[in-house]
Amino acid sequence: MAKAKRNRPGVIKLNRKLPFVGAIFDYIETGKGLAKAAKILRAEEERHGVFLVRLPDSDYVKRSPYRTLSRRHEAKFLGKCLFPFLSATELILDGGAWRNEHDILDSKNRALSASWRGWGDILAQWANSFWHPFPYGRRKTYPLDNNEPKSTSGWTYIDFYMDGYAGPWSIKNYDHWAKSVVECIKYKTEKLAA
Repeated sequence: MAKAKRNRPGVIKLNRKLPFVGAIFDYIETGKGLAKAAKILRAEEERHGVFLVRLPDSDYVKRSPYRTLSRRHEAKFLGKCLFPFLSATELILDGGAWRNEHDILDSKNRALSASWRGWGDILAQWANSFWHPFPYGRRKTYPLDNNEPKSTSGWTYIDFYMDGYAGPWSIKNYDHWAKSVVECIKYKTEKLAA
């Protein structure tokens, strides 16, 4: 599994050798190829049993029309489906970039129930196990389960909570990346529905 590359301390370059990442950056640079990126995303979804959908009338107050995964199924889904999908796509989006308007479904159309914070925690679990090491050593954080600070050297939910919370690290061209990935999910949902 390829690791994300760093081009200078704190700036992480996504792996353009991954087909989805390459297609999104081609779209960013040329303005063409959104359909290609959506087809690649769709193929990765089918390969891993993970489906990203844009909700019809996106209003964060409204509830998702999908049933949610049980805790037992969620743990299995993360390990067997979502984490391999994230490794294949590097679909790194902060909660604010997309969680209000989208759902993540399993192969039985059950939704992953994750708030912005919950999504940040899922990405942190994945990043600590399969992605790039946190680039800046130890720091104090506040875990999800209590208010007592602890020292950690890994990714935490706050690093993926919302754009601007990431502290000293960043993904190169993140704003363009996030906007383009959200456009790709919308295109895929509207044009490539199964």
